[in-house]
Amino acid sequence: MKERIIRTIKHPRGATKTGVLVVTIIISLVVGYMVRGVFVGTDSGKAGASAQQAASKKDKAPQLWSCSMHPQIKLLKPDLCPLCNMKLIPLETQDEDAGSLRELTVSENARKLMEIQTTPVERKFVEAEVRMVGKIDYDETRLKYITAWIPGRLDRLFIDYTGVSVKKGDDMVSLYSPELLSAQEELLQALETVKDLKKSDIGIIRKTSEATVVAVREKLRLWGLKPEQIAEIEKRGTTSDHMKIYAPIGGIVIHKNAQEGMYVNTGTKIYTIADLLEVWVRLDAYESDLMWLRYGQKVEFTTEAIPGERFVGTIAFIDPILTQTTRTVKVRINATNFRMRLKPGMFVRAVARAKVAAGVKVMDAALAGKWICRKHPEIVKENAGKCDICEMPLMRTESLDYLGPDITKADKPLVIPAAAALVTGTRAIVYVETDPSLLRSGSVADWTGLLTMIRASVGAATSGPSPFIRLWTLLSAGLREELLAVKLNEIPTAEVQHRFMNEINGILKSDTLYDPPLWKDIKPGAEVAAALQQGIGNLSLRKLTRFNRLLLQAIFPKAIVKSKSILAFEGREIVLGPRAGDYYLVRHGLKEGQRVVTKGNFKLDAELQIQSKPSMMTPEVGG
Repeated sequence: MKERIIRTIKHPRGATKTGVLVVTIIISLVVGYMVRGVFVGTDSGKAGASAQQAASKKDKAPQLWSCSMHPQIKLLKPDLCPLCNMKLIPLETQDEDAGSLRELTVSENARKLMEIQTTPVERKFVEAEVRMVGKIDYDETRLKYITAWIPGRLDRLFIDYTGVSVKKGDDMVSLYSPELLSAQEELLQALETVKDLKKSDIGIIRKTSEATVVAVREKLRLWGLKPEQIAEIEKRGTTSDHMKIYAPIGGIVIHKNAQEGMYVNTGTKIYTIADLLEVWVRLDAYESDLMWLRYGQKVEFTTEAIPGERFVGTIAFIDPILTQTTRTVKVRINATNFRMRLKPGMFVRAVARAKVAAGVKVMDAALAGKWICRKHPEIVKENAGKCDICEMPLMRTESLDYLGPDITKADKPLVIPAAAALVTGTRAIVYVETDPSLLRSGSVADWTGLLTMIRASVGAATSGPSPFIRLWTLLSAGLREELLAVKLNEIPTAEVQHRFMNEINGILKSDTLYDPPLWKDIKPGAEVAAALQQGIGNLSLRKLTRFNRLLLQAIFPKAIVKSKSILAFEGREIVLGPRAGDYYLVRHGLKEGQRVVTKGNFKLDAELQIQSKPSMMTPEVGG
C-alpha cells in the first residue's frame, strides 16, 4: 500500500481525479491559514480594535426585525410575522439623537425625490362656499284671498280660470245678495228722513237720522263696497241687487274655489291671488354649513330654465328646527322677480359665500357697523331707528355674528391648507417642518474641530474682541466644564450636545444679554446682513433659526457645516375647526409662521410607519 502511494506521487498522470481534488483542497487550506497569519500579525491591533468596536455596538444595539406590513412587530430574530406570516426584514436602528418619536429627518435630495412642499401657517380671511338646492315658492306675505263679505249668489265670475294676471281694482265677481238690497233701502230711507227733518226744530230726531245714515254707509263699506259705489247709490236713489268684488292687489290667480251660480256665505274663498314681483326661494342647507349662513347675507342662485344667468337674493329666515330625515335646515331667501321670469316650483342651485373671521364670525363690508330690521332684511340703515315697513326697532349687525368695522389682526383666523391635514375621522395630523438640531449631523471631525478651537481659545485668553471668546463666556459654567472634559478624538454625549445647542440659540435670540451685541463682530453675508437690518425682534421663527445657523457658521466656519442640508419634519396632532373652502381653521396645535407639509405628507407618514414610529393610522406604535 505504501509503495502504491509513492508511485502515485511520482507519476501524477496516473493519479485519479479524487486524489487531485484532495491535494488541491489541502493546499488551499494551508495557504489561507498562512495568509491569515500574515495579516493578523501585521495589523492585529487595528483589526482587533475594529472587531471589539463592532462587538460592542452589537451588544449595545441588537439587530431588530420588523414586518413591512405591520411595523409594530419587532423581534430579535428573522422569523415570520405572527400576523401576516410574511418574512421579517431588518429594522434600521436609530441614533440616540434621532429626535422625537414623530420626527423624521431627510436630506435635501431626499426632499426633492419625495416632492415635499410646505406652506406657512398664517392668519388671513378665507372664503367659505355653501352650496344648496331648493325651489322657488310664492311670497306668503303677498298672497291675498277674495272672499264673500256677505251671503249671496255668484251670478258672474269675471275670472273663470287660474293663471290669469290681474291688476289691482279689476272686476272679479258679481254677487247677488238680499241683505245688500235691504241695506241699500235702509240707506235711502235714512237719507230721506234726514232731508225731511232738515228744517225740523227737534234736534234729537234729526241727529238720530244723521247717525243712521253714517252707520248704514259704514255697514256697506265693511261689506266691500267702495266709497264710489256708495255715493253712486245715493246719487241714483235706487237700489241694486248685485255688487261687484274687485281685486285687492295685482298678481296671478293661482286658485279658483267657486263656480258661477254657487251660493256662498260670509268668508267663503272665491279666488287666491299671488303677487310674483317678489318670490321666496326655499333652500336646504346641511347642518355642517349652518355656521357660515347669516340673516341678511346675499345668496346667488341659478335655475335650469334660464341658464347662464345668476340671480341674487337675501337670507330672510333660517329654520330653527332640523329636518330629521334629510339632516338639513330650511333656509329662505327673498328675491326680486324681474320681468316675471322666476316661476314658483322651479328648481334652483344656490351658493352663499362668506368671508370667515376668527370666532366663526363673517365679514361683510356692506353690513359692517349697520342696523338691520329683524323681519325685513332689505331694510339696512347707517344709524339706529325703526323699520320703514313694520316700524320695529332696528338691531345691530354685530348681534348676528357679523364682524364690525374695526378690524384687527386678532380677527383673522389661523388657517392651514386643507391638503396639509391628514384626517382620520377622530384625529387630524399635520407634518411641521422643523429645523433639525444644529449639532445633530456634525461628524466626529466637526466636533474635533470645535473642541480644538475651544481648548485653544480658552488656553490663550479669556477676553478680547473675538466673538467666540464672548460667546464662550456666556455659556453656563457646568456646560463649559463638560465640554472641556471631553477627551481627544471623542464627541460629547447627546445630552451635552443638546444643552450646547439650546444655550447657543438662547443667546443668539436675545439682544439684551450682552453689550455690544455678539453679531457686531461678525462679517455677515447677505442673508445675515438683511436679518440684522430688519431687527432680531421682528424676525419670524423660521428666519430667526436660519439666522442662528448662519451666525454659528460664521463663528465656527469649520465645524457643523453639514447641518444646513438636513431637514426635519415632525408629525403633530392638532385640533381643527371647520373647513372653509381650501383651508381649515386651526383651533389648537400650531402657531403662525410654522411651515406645514402640503405635498408629500403621505410619504412622510409611510416612512414613519416603516420605521415603526407613531403615524397617522398607528398612533400607538413606538409609544
